[in-house]
Amino acid sequence: MKQFIYPAVLYYDKESESYAVAFYDINVYSEGETVEEAFVKAKEFLSAYCECAIKLNDYINPPTTYLDTVKKYKDEIVLLVDAQIDDTVVELQDKTDDNIVFDIDEDFKMSDV
Repeated sequence: MKQFIYPAVLYYDKESESYAVAFYDINVYSEGETVEEAFVKAKEFLSAYCECAIKLNDYINPPTTYLDTVKKYKDEIVLLVDAQIDDTVVELQDKTDDNIVFDIDEDFKMSDV
């Protein structure tokens, strides 16, 4: 399993009477009627984001440190949320990366330039 841990900011939205969780590092947001529901959805959203990014060979922004996030959002509640991605997804991506690099190396030679 590959683990991703990101700080998230928890808000209470008075207008909708629900809780929102924001992952500012990756622009992912979730919400729930209770803190527990918002947290569970945040874990699901983070997992889905990381898994999709891996499958699409997309860059995943590194997380800001917990302390830096607390300093920036000092009046809010900061949580640490983790996502565990199955090794088969990570292995698939590793194989894809190797194939892409191999194909580029085979097809492109400096003498062709």
